[in-house]
Amino acid sequence: MESFEAFRKQIAECEIKDIFQSSVHSRQTFIRKTRYAREGCILECEYSPVSEGIKHMSVNGKPIEQPKLKITGFDTSQLPFMD
Repeated sequence: MESFEAFRKQIAECEIKDIFQSSVHSRQTFIRKTRYAREGCILECEYSPVSEGIKHMSVNGKPIEQPKLKITGFDTSQLPFMD
């Protein structure tokens, strides 16, 4: 187990960004971009705080695969546009 001092050193060397943007051209268009980066690990997320829709999530530059729609007890492949 690492010491608390080792943990503090690792955290001190990381980069954390949290950016909130809005568009002057579109009403109610807000985007929040977050990024956590340290040696060997980069986590990124971009989403809309208004709709809570996630636009992009990645780990080390690779997108995290998520189903378009998931419903318990229903085969979503029967719906249009799900492939």
